[in-house]
Amino acid sequence: MKAMVIRATGGPDALSLETLPDPDPGPTEVVIRVAACGVCFHDIVTRNGTLKYGIELPVIPGHEVSGTIAALGRDVKTLRVGDRVATSQRSFVCGQCGYCRDGLEPLCDE
Repeated sequence: MKAMVIRATGGPDALSLETLPDPDPGPTEVVIRVAACGVCFHDIVTRNGTLKYGIELPVIPGHEVSGTIAALGRDVKTLRVGDRVATSQRSFVCGQCGYCRDGLEPLCDE
């Protein structure tokens, strides 16, 4: 896979396009073939070194992605390879409340 990698903090030149091994999903994970990836403030402060808490270099920035499922973990039952998906900023959303049903998952109380 191709990925932008930050090995040392700095300006935009700290981003390095690299070829890395394809990841294998854990039992409850999926691998997404990324079609689009957002760049947000979190990515910028990670790259420039302002955000230090919880950051271990090297890091691959980008948590706002969309694409298709390329591989499934053995315990994933509700998705299929080839499904179109997008990530949420939350690690868990209920999928039931009005926010989730209206496509506003970041506002979910869960």
